[in-house]
Amino acid sequence: MNASRLDGQPLPADFTYPTLGRSVVDGVLILGRSALVAMTGFGLIIGLAVVIALALTTAMDIPGYDASADY
Repeated sequence: MNASRLDGQPLPADFTYPTLGRSVVDGVLILGRSALVAMTGFGLIIGLAVVIALALTTAMDIPGYDASADY
């Protein structure tokens, strides 16, 4: 098989480049999905940190919010 035949394969005749509007829509969708994944991960990390903090304060018998509201 000749390697030069594989290098520069032409595009099909019906190939069209996306319009500017379609490119903008695709970019916004990618940005939105990335933000959604990032914020979900951030929320999970914060939630896990809160759960660990509550578990540690309960296990060490440190007074927290409930004790401060009793006075």
